[in-house]
Amino acid sequence: MEDLLIKSICNTIKDPSFIGDDCAVINIKEQELLLCLDNFVENTHFSSTYFSVSDIGYKSLAVNFSDIAAMSGEALYVLVGLSLNKNIVNKEQWVKEFYQGMQECIDEHSQAKIIGGDLSAQNSFTTVSVTVIGQAQKAIKRKLDDINPNKEYQVCVTGKFGNSKNFLDNPNKAFAQDKQYHLRPIPRFKEASQVKFGAMMDASDGLAASLLQLADLNQGLIEIESALIPKDEHISLEQALYGGEDYELVGIFSDCPQNFKKIGVFTQKDKKQGLYDNTNKIQIDKSLEFKHF
Repeated sequence: MEDLLIKSICNTIKDPSFIGDDCAVINIKEQELLLCLDNFVENTHFSSTYFSVSDIGYKSLAVNFSDIAAMSGEALYVLVGLSLNKNIVNKEQWVKEFYQGMQECIDEHSQAKIIGGDLSAQNSFTTVSVTVIGQAQKAIKRKLDDINPNKEYQVCVTGKFGNSKNFLDNPNKAFAQDKQYHLRPIPRFKEASQVKFGAMMDASDGLAASLLQLADLNQGLIEIESALIPKDEHISLEQALYGGEDYELVGIFSDCPQNFKKIGVFTQKDKKQGLYDNTNKIQIDKSLEFKHF
């Protein structure tokens, strides 16, 4: 359904060329301006039963920062649209704690500035819409600029996978580190700054979904060794592959960048496409990937 809706949008607007990456890229002189927007909706993306208000502020910004990092950029400015649930008793305190969480995210990961936004009321649940403006010397997109069909490229990732899903599966029993990983993901600005060439995206919808998108966009075959996927011992392979909410970077590179880990290879040999797991000798099916709708 999400793919169908995006195709419908692209077929309706006059110029869909900016759509398809983690950020829209606008060329201005010698800089590339990056623009991204993410919605963060109560009872869809967060629950007040285990998110503090400052956690909501922190994560709503961190997920946008992750999109900027996925383009090998830096964040500059932040706009915040905030529709508050009318049932919140002390709205002034709520807003204060929310922006404290946002500022914590900025202080830990960026030099960005919050420059404005909009406030409104909402009848049933709180909705946060964050826009981040950033820049890059050369934005790294999801599609390789030039592909050598005879070359074997490296598929590499940052961080680890599955902790966020394990917390969602067991919110009352999960490890503290899983809860922290879900509530306050780390935008991988430092790792992304080392990437000068390749195809890259963040894995917010799951590692398998991201790998499948990269394989399809680059019209080739990604072969992973699932045994190499970085994960904690208590995390299952299914959680690591399909869980989502990880906000790690995944990409195709000539050489594995610093602080990334190689988990497989990408080729256009034999004109095969898709995602194959060499560890378990299986083709990974699109039906298993995360779906928004």
